[in-house]
Amino acid sequence: EPVIGVPAELTLEGGGTLENGAGEAALKLERIDGQRGSFTLSAGYANETGILALDLDLDEGEDGIVATLTSLPGAPPLAFTLKGTGPISDYTADLALATDGADRLAGRVTLDRPSAEAPMSFTARLDGDLTPLLAAEYQDFFGDDARLAVIGLRDPEGTLELSSLVIAADALQLSGNAVIAPGGWPERVNLTGRVVSPDGGPVRLPIGGDPTWVDRIGLTL
Repeated sequence: EPVIGVPAELTLEGGGTLENGAGEAALKLERIDGQRGSFTLSAGYANETGILALDLDLDEGEDGIVATLTSLPGAPPLAFTLKGTGPISDYTADLALATDGADRLAGRVTLDRPSAEAPMSFTARLDGDLTPLLAAEYQDFFGDDARLAVIGLRDPEGTLELSSLVIAADALQLSGNAVIAPGGWPERVNLTGRVVSPDGGPVRLPIGGDPTWVDRIGLTL
């Protein structure tokens, strides 16, 4: 408990290798105190084949470690997976999050790089109903259909170009594009957004401290 903030008895085993441009790792953590809870990770990559394998799986029962540490309302049973195997030049990984046995968030990340000299293009899309994961006072802000979508590329010199960024929720709409230089300094940013309630009423912002309400926010950057 002094280490992770939750009293638990666990076993931890794993290992890894890194040799001649190829590496793999495996990790397994499991609760042995009568509570359901396990975390497994298997990952590997080889320069020769360009194949990346990633398999992450988290499964815990009610009042589990992750749900407690992240303050999920009611600390429900939680399951999370991130899986994908394929060449890094054309890679896809799928993500899924569930609580109480019901899907809450799902998505897919893709990478595409035709050659070592070409930019690495990527896409990411996540969507779902986040309301069971939020405190009651923030649920109206996000609603039951939140979405994140990103399309971009990174060139061999390190420049990051986001050709499309969309974040959407019940009371939030944000979209735009940007170019970030290798050192992290933005070369170009174009963002527009708004915070407004669908019914025209005031919106409570999902921030800590005293409740903050707004009638409407408009953003142009």
